[in-house]
Amino acid sequence: MGLWMCLWKLWKWLVHAFTGTCELYRITYSKLSLEKRTQQIERCLRQSKYKELNDIYNGAYDVEQSLAVVKRVKKLPDDSDERVLPSLRRTVSLAALKKELEALRSEAYSEDNFGHKNTLLQLWNLLMPSVPLEARITKDWQRIGFQGTDPATDFRGMGMLGLRCLHYFAEHHNAVARSIHLHSHHPKHGYPLAIVSIDLTSLLFGWTTSGIMDSYLHCAVTQWPISMDEFMEIHCYLLDKFDKFWISKEPENLMAFNAIRAEFASQLQQELIKEDIKIDMTLTSTC
Repeated sequence: MGLWMCLWKLWKWLVHAFTGTCELYRITYSKLSLEKRTQQIERCLRQSKYKELNDIYNGAYDVEQSLAVVKRVKKLPDDSDERVLPSLRRTVSLAALKKELEALRSEAYSEDNFGHKNTLLQLWNLLMPSVPLEARITKDWQRIGFQGTDPATDFRGMGMLGLRCLHYFAEHHNAVARSIHLHSHHPKHGYPLAIVSIDLTSLLFGWTTSGIMDSYLHCAVTQWPISMDEFMEIHCYLLDKFDKFWISKEPENLMAFNAIRAEFASQLQQELIKEDIKIDMTLTSTC
C-alpha cells in the first residue's frame, strides 16, 4: 500500500471518528454537482472493502437493488434516496454499457450470419459507392484499409465491435469518413484506414472498460441512460483526430505507426483524465 493511500485511509478514519458518518454519507449529502457526486460515489464503490459495493460498480445489480445494498451496508437514511438514486442510475447504466461492449467484442464475425455479412458489405458501399465489389473474398478490401483479401481475419481482436464502429462512422459521418478515406491513400503519408479504426476501437474499449473514461463520460454525456451511440461517436472523434495527428507528423512510412499511435494515445489520455473535461467532439476533416 502506497504512502498516499495510507494517509487517505487515516484521514477517512479521523473524519469518521469525529463526525460519526461514513464517506459515502458525506458525499451523498454534499453540495457537489451530480457529475462530481457520481464520480465520488463510484470511487467509494470501487475502493470499498465490501464486495457488494464493488459489485454495484461492476453492474451486478439493477438500480433498485443497488440502492437497497448501499442503504443497508452504509446505513443511509431513507431521505438519501433522492440524492443517491441519480448517481446510481448513472453507475448502473455505465456498467451495462461496458457489458454490452464486452459482448460485442467477444462476438466473432461469422459469414453465416446475415447481419454480420450485410454490415460488412454495407461498409464497402458507404466508403466506395461508385466502385462495385466484385467478390466477397478479394484484395479490393485493401483499398479501404484491410490487410488481406478477407476482412473477417482483421476483426478477430475486436470482434463485431470493430466492424460496428467503422460501419457507424461510415454511415453516420459519411462525408468525413470518405474524406479521411482519401487521406489514407496519400502517396507518402497514407495508412490502412480499417486497421487504424480497429486499433482505435481497441484503445477506446480498454479505456472505457477499465474506468479511465468514467469521469469524462459523467461530465460530457447529457442523455442518460448512456447508449452505445456515445461510444461510437467517441470512436468517430478519435479516428478524425488521429487522421489530423498522423498527417501533421508527416511520417516517412508505416514503420512510424507504433510511435505516432503511442504519442497520440498518451496526449489524449492526459486530456481525458482532467477534472471536468468536456472535449469538442465536432468532426472536421475535409478533403
